Amino acid sequence: MSFAKYKFRVLKHIGCVFLFSLSAQTMSMPSVHDALLYNNAGIESESVSSSKTHQVVLSAPTRINNAPFIEKETRVEGKKTVMLLRLDNQDTPQAAFAHYRAFMAKHGTVAYSCENRGCGISSYWANSIFEERRLAGRDSDQYYLAGQIDIAGSSYWVSVYLVTNALRQNLVYVTYILQESQKQVWENAYLLFPESKLPSPVVLTLKDQLSQDSRLKLYVAGYFGLDANLTISAGESKLLSAFQGLQKELAAEWSISEDRIEFKIVGPFHSEPPVEKEIWFRLFLLKP
Repeated sequence: MSFAKYKFRVLKHIGCVFLFSLSAQTMSMPSVHDALLYNNAGIESESVSSSKTHQVVLSAPTRINNAPFIEKETRVEGKKTVMLLRLDNQDTPQAAFAHYRAFMAKHGTVAYSCENRGCGISSYWANSIFEERRLAGRDSDQYYLAGQIDIAGSSYWVSVYLVTNALRQNLVYVTYILQESQKQVWENAYLLFPESKLPSPVVLTLKDQLSQDSRLKLYVAGYFGLDANLTISAGESKLLSAFQGLQKELAAEWSISEDRIEFKIVGPFHSEPPVEKEIWFRLFLLKP
């Protein structure tokens, strides 16, 4: 055998070994769908959302004026997939929560997490946020986390809600959003001062979401600082007056009913960073 033929065979062998190794690595890398399944959990349901923009909750829902209210959230553009899993009888929500938290920390970052009563009211998560009644359970039997991960070269926003529901079923509600871009539409709601205007991109985004889903409402939360030299009643009066003008303006400009723009007074009872304004608003989209 000539040296040239021997060299060709060696190079061919090395090439085959390299291609096989690369193929094996690719095959061993699970899809985000498979990576987010848990042990022997059964898939109760699975769906893909047709909406373009999606809510990722980053705080426990609270109650303001007998309505659910979310202080922090992110809105993300991309393809959203939802899976409802039912844990095997030997598995617990606590163990599954630890698994997902470790997985998210390994492949990305955890933006928010809560446990038990720290997650707020379970029925709010079930009915107002996820619209899945089977998730309703005791407030002491729930867990939630949300964050960003990178799998197989793609970026995802992921949220996982775990609960022992009223029927004593251990359920896991997983959502993952394949981001079409790294830009989030708006984070932690949009800060607005009474004398300012919303930027055009934000206006277009909010109008688009409201037109796509007739159940969505625009919630305007009103704030003022304790150092604003306002009494509680004076601050609330000032907020209400400013909101009424804002409500009429937005309803007319966006061609929506004023009933779809609701006002929630937070007042001085907040952890907002100091701003050089007497009063200010934050805008949220939420399904009542």
